[in-house]
Amino acid sequence: MRDLIGWLETLEGDSTGRPDAGSRDAKNPGVVLAGNHLRLGQSGALDAQTEHLMITAVGPEGFWGWWKAEPGGEISVDSGTQHVLPDPAGYFCALRVQP
Repeated sequence: MRDLIGWLETLEGDSTGRPDAGSRDAKNPGVVLAGNHLRLGQSGALDAQTEHLMITAVGPEGFWGWWKAEPGGEISVDSGTQHVLPDPAGYFCALRVQP
């Protein structure tokens, strides 16, 4: 079974930290869906953030699950305490919209 590949189109004026997610290059696609794993951005890129979304449920209204960011070579540090912060993570939902 092949992975589904594509790209992310953001709204005009959206300043995203995932410029590689818009790549339409079939050898280095911006978005890859492999099973229930959706990746936004190019995996292993040291200079760009990649989002990993694990789809846990799908329905007629859309799909949802949890996500974890891979910040590349960057490390987030709390400016007050100077402690290293964990990589961002959380939950998401993608709802189907009617044109």
